[in-house]
Amino acid sequence: MKTTMGSLALLALMQLAYVPEKALRVDASKPHGDEQVKELGDVKAPADLKFGAVIVEVTKDSPAMKGSLQKGGEPGLQLEKGDVITHIGGKEVKSAKDYQDLMKGDDEKELTVVDKSSGDKVTAYFKPEKGALGVKFYIIPQK
Repeated sequence: MKTTMGSLALLALMQLAYVPEKALRVDASKPHGDEQVKELGDVKAPADLKFGAVIVEVTKDSPAMKGSLQKGGEPGLQLEKGDVITHIGGKEVKSAKDYQDLMKGDDEKELTVVDKSSGDKVTAYFKPEKGALGVKFYIIPQK
């Protein structure tokens, strides 16, 4: 059987098109510190969510673990395994590229997070370090 570069590329795209229980490593995430992971483990996104970054790990002493900022300097929400970041700066997170592009810089970011414990959508403000919150995540597959 003769294989061409075009058919190999098509085969690769077909394999990436449907990812029911696995997420793919995205090299573009490495320069910014946060990483999309291959294995989901036991972390599942709520069935009603159509998009977002599902957190599977939070790095110790990271901005995500330190918690969000609130008026008056009071600590707020701490991100944890199972939380889902749906929006950054009011824009939907539908891909690892969306996440990375919206997280760039060290300025404060407004995040909309679906809290794993309550299921509530919460708005919180985080200040990333070198464009990263210190989380590993997977993107909810688009259907």
